[in-house]
Amino acid sequence: MKYIIFLLGLGAVLFFFFASSSDNTNQPQRQDINIENEKSMEASGIPFSEHIFFQPLQEPIFHLHGLGYPNNQGALFLATHHGLKVFYNGQWLETRGNNHDYMGFQATADGFYTSGHPEEGTELANPIGLMKSEDLGETLEKVSFYGESDFHHLSAGYFTQSIYVVNTVPNSQIETGLYYSTDGGTSWENSRLEGLPLTSAHSIATHPRLAKTVGISTPEGLYLSHNKGNSFSLVSEEIPVGAVFIKEESILYVVEDGNNRMLLEQPLESDDTKEIPLPSLKEDESILYLAVSPINEEEISFSTDKGNVWTTTNYGNSWSNILVEGNVP
Repeated sequence: MKYIIFLLGLGAVLFFFFASSSDNTNQPQRQDINIENEKSMEASGIPFSEHIFFQPLQEPIFHLHGLGYPNNQGALFLATHHGLKVFYNGQWLETRGNNHDYMGFQATADGFYTSGHPEEGTELANPIGLMKSEDLGETLEKVSFYGESDFHHLSAGYFTQSIYVVNTVPNSQIETGLYYSTDGGTSWENSRLEGLPLTSAHSIATHPRLAKTVGISTPEGLYLSHNKGNSFSLVSEEIPVGAVFIKEESILYVVEDGNNRMLLEQPLESDDTKEIPLPSLKEDESILYLAVSPINEEEISFSTDKGNVWTTTNYGNSWSNILVEGNVP
């Protein structure tokens, strides 16, 4: 399995930031939800055919760094080395501007968070730090660490103000490690990471409503924290886990052990798992990113290291290969 490096990029981080103290609050807390700050639950309709910021896709899509459904609607966004690409209503689109190298990407109900490097010819600092957009990428708002950090691995609560970033190089505000914010990026605290093995890891995911709940997948299994990453517990079998996505009541995650590849759904408070059928992939092909539509839980999309993107609207009963090795089929 091909792991995105952030814990052997974080291995040293974990080694130096493991704490000996314990936190007994590692249980789901529904009161984590901040109703006052919760984002809109209403799905937003976006007239892409009339939107001047989007145009039909011009080139193949390479260097995919994330995917999701921002703004609580049904369009799938891909974050790439050359801006945002969008699949909507059977058509591929791309943005006319702000075609930055979006290395980190997390969709939320009112937009998305991102990090990375600016495209040539812009006045943005390099790196761009943590930025946010609420208008599908047409404008970007500086959140934190502008000109200092490039977060390849970040996650955020879809309906909350929680953000988690993996920082591998110290900046003027934070050291290396896993950091979280519960106020939309204004203030940051360091997670202690107790119980997380010193190993490489694939991805990080945050609960859509419970700000304290975050998961990290590793070659040794899926680890979940209910206290902002201060302590983690193994919630899967001791098997290599790749892409992960946390839903309201369950977790979707990919198991890739050799040529054995499965997409599983597991309740947050149970060890029971249900396998979701996957399409046929190459033996050496790994699933890198996973997303679920906010308006249809049976719509699941994933991308692979071969440049393929697959989507299902019926919980895996049938799949469409909407991007074939970077090209529109």
